[in-house]
Amino acid sequence: MNALIREIWRPLFLYLTRMSQLIWDVVINMNGMHRFSGVHKGIDAWMEILSPVPGLFDDFSVTPTNMIAEGDQVFTQIHAKAKGLDAIFGHYHKLVDGKIKEF
Repeated sequence: MNALIREIWRPLFLYLTRMSQLIWDVVINMNGMHRFSGVHKGIDAWMEILSPVPGLFDDFSVTPTNMIAEGDQVFTQIHAKAKGLDAIFGHYHKLVDGKIKEF
């Protein structure tokens, strides 16, 4: 993954790695019927799917803005901004032994 992509996604990486040492083994289920949809095993597989996104928008950034936790479930609100984009996304995490196992 190139340095620009890693820097753009850095806030989300930092947020996720604070939550779990096993994030690299996570299983990501991306819902919907678009090119990002599907099951992605490991953060590298997920980032490979998402890596083209910054190139699609000028001044693209993502920022975690809110997190709600109950038991082994966590919901995170993410604010994505770019020229022509100002969107809020939600991400659900399931924890096992305090580690993210599903995203």
